[in-house]
Amino acid sequence: MTHPIPPGTRDILPDEMRELRRLSLALIEAFERFGYGEVSTPTIEYEEVLARGESERGAPVAYRFFDESGELLAMRSDMTIPIARLVANRYASAEPPFRLCYLATAHRAIRPQRGQMREFTQAGVELVGAPAPEGTAEVVEVLATALDAAGLNRAVIGLADADLYRSLLRELGVGDEPRARLLEFLATHDHVGLEVEVAALDLAADERELLVRIPMLRGGPEVLDEARALCGETTARATASVSSHTPYLRRSAKSRRAVTKAWARFCASARAAAASASHDRVSAAARTCPAEMSYSASRVSSGASSIHVSRNMAVLRARTSS
Repeated sequence: MTHPIPPGTRDILPDEMRELRRLSLALIEAFERFGYGEVSTPTIEYEEVLARGESERGAPVAYRFFDESGELLAMRSDMTIPIARLVANRYASAEPPFRLCYLATAHRAIRPQRGQMREFTQAGVELVGAPAPEGTAEVVEVLATALDAAGLNRAVIGLADADLYRSLLRELGVGDEPRARLLEFLATHDHVGLEVEVAALDLAADERELLVRIPMLRGGPEVLDEARALCGETTARATASVSSHTPYLRRSAKSRRAVTKAWARFCASARAAAASASHDRVSAAARTCPAEMSYSASRVSSGASSIHVSRNMAVLRARTSS
């Protein structure tokens, strides 16, 4: 008789566990070389705390339950909100910036039959209170070093800005409810749902086409000119934000490699709060990892970013937070 485990979870046997342990140690060592100190937070938090942060990023808290006192608790779905809570509580009187790293388990609701993980390990860094663009350059350099430590030497890192699509929605007069749905579709990479939602908007045909086309833009620096040509002044701040980071990124060998290989993809999501000069979405293809592992490199204050490295790909998402 076999005893099944829930979809999206897995057992890790000794050989793979040893490889996973080596990978975990390599990542933490890479973070510590840049001065990031390891921290740990509870797996469960008050639901109100997680929900407040997740509502700004378009991803609801996955698992909620009541404790013996009737308090509503939730399991963390990533580490960014718990780290933000830790900084607010424990470093309120300290002088930023703060450099923190972690390796922890997180949990998310999944769609059946899609091979998604309900439980996974997340390793990453949070750079809190560092100004852009220097802070962004540091995070990218840490990211590149961590990818090298994990053996993901074919990864591609891209930079973009959350404010582009938000500005475009405001410029076109899209209402709050459809705007929220559009950002949610972008957050979940549901471009079919995005097209359906855009088609239902009371906009001119060329404006609807623009809303569908912009999230698909990708390429080198020339894509910034293409975005400006499509959206005019609406994109000025967002494209200038990405451009302003390039000189700083080129100053280090690691970042220079990342910029050389980078492609820019302009898509905004509800995971990114409307914000200032920063970066938004990045993604990277990577070779198979030994076990479900995710890496998060973040710059909080005017921005944060995270990269998720699963068994078959790595996806770097940068998000800004107010």
